[in-house]
Amino acid sequence: MQTPCLTFIRQIGSFAVVAGCLLGGALAQESVLKPAVKSAEPTAFREVTAQLDAGGSLFVYLSTDQFLGNLSGKVRDVGQFILGMPGMAPGERAQAEQVIGLIQSLVRQSGIEEAAGMGFSGIAIEKGFYRTRFVLQRAGGSDGYLWHWFGSKPHPLAGLDLLPADTVWAGFGDADLLGIWEALLKSGTDAKLAPMVAGMRELSANVEKATGHSLEQHLASYGGEIGIALVLDANRTCNLPLGEIELEELPEPALMLALKVKDDTLFNTVEAALAQNPQSSSGKTETARWRSLTVPVPVTFPFRPTVARLGDYLMVASNDRLVERVDKVRAGKEPGLKSGPEWQRLAKGLPTEGNSFAFVSPRFGQAIEKVQQAVLRQAGEKSGGAAPDFGALQGAFGLSMTPASYSVSWTDATGLHGVGQGTQEPAATLVSSAVVAPTAIMAGMMLPALAKAKSTAQEAACMNNLKQIALGLIMYANDHGDVLPPDLESIKEYLGGAPRMLVCPADSPRAGRASSLTWDDVAKGDTSYEFIKPGIKLDGSDPATTVVCRCRVHGTAAFLDGHVERPKR
Repeated sequence: MQTPCLTFIRQIGSFAVVAGCLLGGALAQESVLKPAVKSAEPTAFREVTAQLDAGGSLFVYLSTDQFLGNLSGKVRDVGQFILGMPGMAPGERAQAEQVIGLIQSLVRQSGIEEAAGMGFSGIAIEKGFYRTRFVLQRAGGSDGYLWHWFGSKPHPLAGLDLLPADTVWAGFGDADLLGIWEALLKSGTDAKLAPMVAGMRELSANVEKATGHSLEQHLASYGGEIGIALVLDANRTCNLPLGEIELEELPEPALMLALKVKDDTLFNTVEAALAQNPQSSSGKTETARWRSLTVPVPVTFPFRPTVARLGDYLMVASNDRLVERVDKVRAGKEPGLKSGPEWQRLAKGLPTEGNSFAFVSPRFGQAIEKVQQAVLRQAGEKSGGAAPDFGALQGAFGLSMTPASYSVSWTDATGLHGVGQGTQEPAATLVSSAVVAPTAIMAGMMLPALAKAKSTAQEAACMNNLKQIALGLIMYANDHGDVLPPDLESIKEYLGGAPRMLVCPADSPRAGRASSLTWDDVAKGDTSYEFIKPGIKLDGSDPATTVVCRCRVHGTAAFLDGHVERPKR
């Protein structure tokens, strides 16, 4: 019989066991972030890993000092090795020294040598929904290009306010184009790379001659942000011709490039150039103005290149309809991407400020998959085999054919940071990209080679058929007073009784039913080969120049002396 005291003691014991398990798990988790052995060399492990999500399927820290520290010195050492190679002419040596000096200068001024460490993490926050993080830690006092060219302080992501609700792919980010240009010019000057410096200055002068403003002035009017977006309008469809097939009922595409600008310099330059073309037209609203150019292209969706000025942005779009839609989204007259449940789920909990963002809708993957399957099917038909199933390959590695994701990145005093959420499992994406991408590339390279190899084999088999047909015609003529037969069916006894020899392997659909071909079909002319001289007496004919039969597919000809020739290409 258990006493109340014994029961209490056992409950305390059970609690201790559970608490011990939980504490042990916490300590085990902590031991991942706090190694028992202290590194003899300084690292940024604690600073980087403190910003990552532990406990998921992906957790990586990489100390960058071993390969990025003193990178400019390593460039110099490699340069000295190259310059020490024998057989280099004096002019080549001088040019090589200048190029090495340019690379060394860019590396030194980039700030990349001050990167203290790098980290990645991935964790499931819902079933089938994952968060990834990236950190490139910045050492104190570093002030290189890397930490400024692509933004130095987070700001509201205004580019999102331009995107219609049916945007399927978009990427916007800060980029100091003028800073990049000036850095290249300075580094080229420091390295005494005269041809490069002269070419850059000539380009700027040519731009000024053509537009009235130098390239530097145009870049100075640029506002520091650039973006691109693809819109697929499900309410409008189009057909897309792909070789011998045509994809039907695809969502109508429209593409836009947006640049943040400080003034009208860029727009006025482009608009003035387009206005000189009689095929151009202009349009405007209270908050936007644009000019479009009608271009005759064989596509079933609207294509009228358009340059527009909307608020703080210069926009280049594939048609003026997209410009009008973007203007309505900005004015709140049409739903934008941010109003949709798809983006809201992906962006939940992510920063609202940053220096760049990227968005991918599953509808983008669906459209790409449809095009991909059609292309692979066509390639498979040409090569005579089944098309490779990249969907199965991606599925084997846990990759979705229609991924969805949204990510934000930013730069601050501590370094570069990025966080994103989506439907792709982070570890599978990282690991399998090293397998799937090369496999896809190799298959893409092999398909044309396989198709060519099969085509060559089919042409060789066709030439062999023609040789046999020519010999059969010659033997028939020898047995019938030098008169050729009235049709190819008449030489069946000279061909071994098999009518499939009268079908070219490349002649589809005949090749598919070659085994069921009868001599009655041959007598009706249902063959791959055209009989040129039926019933002709061969008086005085030159056997070497007299064509008696020709392939309807390849154009290869058989002659009366039995030889075969390919057509001249």
